[in-house]
Amino acid sequence: KNTPPPTMTTTAFEEDPDLSLHEPLLGENEHDDETMDGIEQTPPPKMTNSLVMAITLAVFPMFHYGYHIGVLNAPASYMFPSKSIGQWAMAISIFCVGGVFGANMAGGWADRYGRKRMLILLGGGIGLLGSLLSAVAPTLPVFIAARLLLGWSGGAATVLTPLYLGEVALPEYRGTLGTLTQLATVIGILVSAIVGIPLSHDWRWLFWPVVGLNGLMILFGILYLHESPQWLLLHHYVQRGHEAKTTLDIFYQFGIEGGGNSRTDMNDDDGEEDDAQQQEQLNKLIQIYMNEGEGVATPEATDDDDDDGQRQNPSFCLYLNTHRIPVLSVFVYVMAQQLSGINAVFYYSTSFLQGIIDDPQKVTLLAFAVNVVSTLPPVYLMDRFGRKTWLLVSLSGMAICCVGLTLSRIHHIPLLTVITMCGYIVSFEFGLGCIPFFLAGDLIDAPQHMSTVQSWAMTFNWACNFLVGVAFPYLDHFCGNYSFLPFFVVLLLALWYTIWILPEIKSARRKPRPNHEPVSMSSNNSISHEGTIS
Repeated sequence: KNTPPPTMTTTAFEEDPDLSLHEPLLGENEHDDETMDGIEQTPPPKMTNSLVMAITLAVFPMFHYGYHIGVLNAPASYMFPSKSIGQWAMAISIFCVGGVFGANMAGGWADRYGRKRMLILLGGGIGLLGSLLSAVAPTLPVFIAARLLLGWSGGAATVLTPLYLGEVALPEYRGTLGTLTQLATVIGILVSAIVGIPLSHDWRWLFWPVVGLNGLMILFGILYLHESPQWLLLHHYVQRGHEAKTTLDIFYQFGIEGGGNSRTDMNDDDGEEDDAQQQEQLNKLIQIYMNEGEGVATPEATDDDDDDGQRQNPSFCLYLNTHRIPVLSVFVYVMAQQLSGINAVFYYSTSFLQGIIDDPQKVTLLAFAVNVVSTLPPVYLMDRFGRKTWLLVSLSGMAICCVGLTLSRIHHIPLLTVITMCGYIVSFEFGLGCIPFFLAGDLIDAPQHMSTVQSWAMTFNWACNFLVGVAFPYLDHFCGNYSFLPFFVVLLLALWYTIWILPEIKSARRKPRPNHEPVSMSSNNSISHEGTIS
């Protein structure tokens, strides 16, 4: 079992220790700038239109998830007029129950069947079925069943979309692409609020457009959504290794003079030289996917029959000292994301603003708009600063606004209420709203465990979401104007953890390897122990 297949070859890495695949990232020691002197640094490859299309298709399930979070706010009083309070509470909360189930099973299925298939099946197919059933539901129990399906789809999306984006993104782009998960969600929430107001009376039309969008997502996903190269290399390194190389070549433009990866307009000598440069760049990408830490899979470790139980149990990572804090940090921040009280603002802003604001619905719509706008700056700035810096800014701002919101409710100051509520949302989106979705990809150097950790983390995220949704009405009833103080305590604890325990994480820009041996683009490929496809 431990003998490598006969097609696997040794490479120059085994002969020359200077070509170590586990070189430190830039920024890890203070002499990086000095050691880079004299070595020509090449810019990261540019993203192609094919990658943009794949990203768009991958984030659509998060838009769909956000849409169904907010779609019931406006038409609630017109839907199933004979419903009781308990029945409607079940229709709302069953969405989170489905989310827990979807998040828990998505990681294992994605490992077994692939990211592309699960995004299309769970993100698109189950979402389409749930939306269609919502539109035609004749009774409330049928509508509740539809909400369960939509929660299942949404829970799977919170695992699959960040996982796919983290795997197709180079370290230089991981933060930027990671924020798209939250951006798509908040856009969905805003769209549901905008279309919900004019369509409240005829509420079934709120679901027909997303039925069509899900159908288009499935169609274009089959045609244009490529499988994750990292999944191919980790789980099908022999059978589909060439497909992984081809996908990377389609996704990234290597910046070689002449533009693009096609060189039909060059003479033969220039074409051969640039092909060699492209091979070198492509081989670096493969190393990034296969060699991001000590937990990287080898041919023996990636066999689907090996250690399935360990891969499905995130506690396996906790046995390794190098993984304990990263895995713990992932769980801390996905739970803090929900226990920070942000969903109390979105779910119950209209109710707790009554008596303070004349028109709470307009303020709620304003909050949704602020939610979208405040998500845009991190898209462009996330990779320019460390994740720890963003989390400190986010948690500090939310703690301050939490105190301000409490004071404004106590003293009935409408303007301060609006300002602190919007500040609460802005601070959330600057860090705690987006970073937990892709933090696992930044912290955990074990790609073969990534989907399992992400799946379990999102399961806890959904469970905390359900807890806040159910508990806050009781909290608001018994604590009154002080109902946000428990969230303030959570924010302080998360702030303490960020300052004293969380390591700094920056965009992982790797050192160039000028003497690296290029990879053959031939379809007759094999894979060495170091993860090099030749």
